[in-house]
Amino acid sequence: MIDILRFIFFAVAAMIAPGANNMAAQDSCEKHGYKKTLPHYFGLMFAVSIMLFISAFGFVYFFEDNKSIHVIVANLGTLNVLFFAGQINKKPDTDESEPTEAMRFFKTALHQWVNPEVWLICITLAGMFDYSYSVVLNALELIAVVIAINFPCYMVWLVYGCKIKSMIKTKRQRQWIKMSFAFLLSVCVILLWL
Repeated sequence: MIDILRFIFFAVAAMIAPGANNMAAQDSCEKHGYKKTLPHYFGLMFAVSIMLFISAFGFVYFFEDNKSIHVIVANLGTLNVLFFAGQINKKPDTDESEPTEAMRFFKTALHQWVNPEVWLICITLAGMFDYSYSVVLNALELIAVVIAINFPCYMVWLVYGCKIKSMIKTKRQRQWIKMSFAFLLSVCVILLWL
């Protein structure tokens, strides 16, 4: 049986963390507005849904009985999360004079397929889910739960990009926010080992 609190806590931590997709959404919303950033969200969720489905089948058929694979995935996840948490503070603030275009649906969707962070999150979430009655139905349930959790997490970054960022004026305030996100991201490592 799925430990729903563990699953939800990890999913929220992974999806609200300041990763490449969330930072790109925040930056795009700040520069182009809410409506022009929505194709990024839909492209992301389209790709992640397919990746979750593949991960669910792969986990059930190849990894379910092999406990060493679970340990390898948890170790890779731990290293990735801790590395990324350390990189947050090093990320420079975006250059607002730098011209960019709003993100496109297919470009965002295709980018997910080569993003190891997204694959790792999909594999980890697939490994935490219960496949007791039907792999297909459970995989679709997994996708629905992840989309339901991801939507409010993603909206936080859009609000941050469209509204809140203009209120944060000093480097110290930005640094405090980065440190807070790095800490929250590091805490989710515990969930990989529960």
